[in-house]
Amino acid sequence: MAERVSSKFLLSTTIVASSASGNRPPILIPDNCHTIIVYNPSANILYVAIGSNGDVLDPTGASGTIPMIIPPSTSASIGMGALSIRPQSTPKEPDQFIYQTNTSTAQVNITYLCSIEY
Repeated sequence: MAERVSSKFLLSTTIVASSASGNRPPILIPDNCHTIIVYNPSANILYVAIGSNGDVLDPTGASGTIPMIIPPSTSASIGMGALSIRPQSTPKEPDQFIYQTNTSTAQVNITYLCSIEY
């Protein structure tokens, strides 16, 4: 059973990302989600990758994971692909997107676009 399945087409959450390590948002990716939109309203660079809470995201790949980079005041759309390969809405690690900044902290806006399940 999924931790959270959305009955809404649009579901939003925020997270305060820090420069120390990657953090998961309080609302995880719904199972029926097909697209995630991440907006970085801060003056900091935002790193996004699939990983475990506490993983360090390094854009050089030195940590083993090369994150997506979202510059300040920009957004990115992430297509989730086939259900069998996308991150799942479970607390299981490392099946979620984690967020980290290059310096200081930033509040990140996350929007999930979902299919309505009947």
